[in-house]
Amino acid sequence: MLFLGPLWRTLWFLSVGAYGALTFVAIKRGFQREFPIFVCYTSWITVEGALLLYMDYAPWVSGDQYFVAFSVAAAVSVAVRFAIIYEIFKNLLHRYPALTRSGITLFRAATLILLALVLALAWFAPAAGHDPLVSKFFVLERTVNILLIGQLLFLFTFSRAFGLSWRSHSFGIALGLGIFATVMLSTSAIRTQTQPTAPNQMTNITEVINQGTYLICALIWLAHLLATERPPQTPKARLPKHDLGAWNRELQRFLHR
Repeated sequence: MLFLGPLWRTLWFLSVGAYGALTFVAIKRGFQREFPIFVCYTSWITVEGALLLYMDYAPWVSGDQYFVAFSVAAAVSVAVRFAIIYEIFKNLLHRYPALTRSGITLFRAATLILLALVLALAWFAPAAGHDPLVSKFFVLERTVNILLIGQLLFLFTFSRAFGLSWRSHSFGIALGLGIFATVMLSTSAIRTQTQPTAPNQMTNITEVINQGTYLICALIWLAHLLATERPPQTPKARLPKHDLGAWNRELQRFLHR
């Protein structure tokens, strides 16, 4: 499958272009006022993608230098993805200030529990590839993607439990992150156990999948950004536990006693 190498590089070029277009449209529509961290993320992915592409083709850049740059870029991207989830969560709760305080507390507690679980998994399921350094990198990637998925699941569960209505932009961002983290978890789990000392067909296949996922997520976000967003509807008071207006009023009364 000699076409796999050129294919994932082509997808790489397309992804950089797609994230550049996404950033341009987001800024033009003033999206940075509502989701500034997300717009910073798309800008960062555009810049680091272009830089890594240049380094990949530059003859003077060694493999070790590229790996260091790739690792730093990945670390920054991971940190910003977690910040995006927190931004989405706060955006969901901004109409209910009393619920926001307890919601953020629950979010942080859930994150600590998830962190303990993923660290235990990293300890009991270490890297087993032929390249120890790169395999350990993918163990870290697997760990952070499990944590990312766990936070997204908490976010969806919390919003459903309290009957929070999703705005289309928030849902689109969360959907893209969920798809991205799930695919990256799968490919990183494979490479922690089978990472070779030199690129082969397996690494090319996973790179095609990863770059394809980057492109798909950019297109999902672009589609949601271009779509006309409907204002969030107030959830119907079918059960007292879903009456968020009452929850909010009672919590505010309790906090101001």
